[in-house]
Amino acid sequence: MTSRPSVKLVRSALASVCAAAAFAGTGWCAAGEVAAEWTRIVQSPRLSAMGEGGAALPGDVLGAMESNPALFALQNWKEAQFSYNAWMEGISLQEAAYAHPMGRHGTLSLFGTMLRMAPFAGYDNSGNQVADVTAGDSLYGISYAGRITGPWGDRSKGLFAGAALKYANQSIDTVSASALLYDVGVLGMTKFGRGILGVGASARSLGGGFQFDAEKDPAPTTYRLGMSYQTLIWGDPLTLTGDIVKDSDMDMRYSAGFEVILWRSLAFRGGYMSGQDLGNGLRCGVGMDLKIFRLDYALASMGKFNVVNRMSIAARFGKPIEVTPHLTEDEEKALWHYERAKKLSAERRYYDAVLELNEALKLDPKCTQALQLMEKLRNMMETLP
Repeated sequence: MTSRPSVKLVRSALASVCAAAAFAGTGWCAAGEVAAEWTRIVQSPRLSAMGEGGAALPGDVLGAMESNPALFALQNWKEAQFSYNAWMEGISLQEAAYAHPMGRHGTLSLFGTMLRMAPFAGYDNSGNQVADVTAGDSLYGISYAGRITGPWGDRSKGLFAGAALKYANQSIDTVSASALLYDVGVLGMTKFGRGILGVGASARSLGGGFQFDAEKDPAPTTYRLGMSYQTLIWGDPLTLTGDIVKDSDMDMRYSAGFEVILWRSLAFRGGYMSGQDLGNGLRCGVGMDLKIFRLDYALASMGKFNVVNRMSIAARFGKPIEVTPHLTEDEEKALWHYERAKKLSAERRYYDAVLELNEALKLDPKCTQALQLMEKLRNMMETLP
């Protein structure tokens, strides 16, 4: 009979795989405290270059997947983004995401992540070397995001919300564990000074954790609170970001970053992330936007491991579409007449109010508020002497 690695050693090796992946990506993993720590790796080159501050940073499909699902609500292209990175020690990490905006009905997104490690030596309980052990982890998910409220004619501002359902699996040799996880997030965008201020909050990888035999390891939950500010400097877009990040089993971390886009196509980014065990926390990167394609690159210092590179390519399809609910010009005018009718009704000028409501319904026959008030006024007028 072929000797196989013991369950205990397999679970230990599985934790080592997670630790190795986290060292490759961030350097803050504490193996064994939670499961699937590799899901916390920020693979988006844009977010990584900006210090991993992304809770309120729209415009990046992988970034929305990794930081705040509410960001998908601001997606105005059908877009797919893919990244493949070969890390150290035979570890590779691939991510893919697709966002499909549906106009007023919000945005539906699909995404997946795969972590692979080269086969390594396995040992039994007696310390004897046995067959090589293979390991691999994966995560697949679906998310939905939309706008809750906001100014009538401006789809880029308002209050947005999103949620994602994910299935994660860890496997090594014959041992595996899986879990259903979910993300939730909110995002507020408003005009502030000469730019747009964003505030976002999210909770990622909530759930019951991973069951290994009789033991259960907690889910790798991460909480984010962040801000962004988008403005123009000498005519070129400038974005500043800052996040507070709290992993369920780790101390609080802080990030800050910037992005400046020259000629509306070439982006330069830089940032800093605190709490790094490897490297000084400094990040930088570049991006090139070719309208239907976008290329992004980032590098981060990892101390004795030199630097880690991240690269991705994004492709856009079709034409930009409106992705958040807003009113047409006629609908906006109809609501103006409705508001005027409410004021006249409060002054007991019922006939004038009815005239305003008639104008509202000419512009928007489906204006629910106007129809309800019209019915109320008719009932009131029937009882007048």
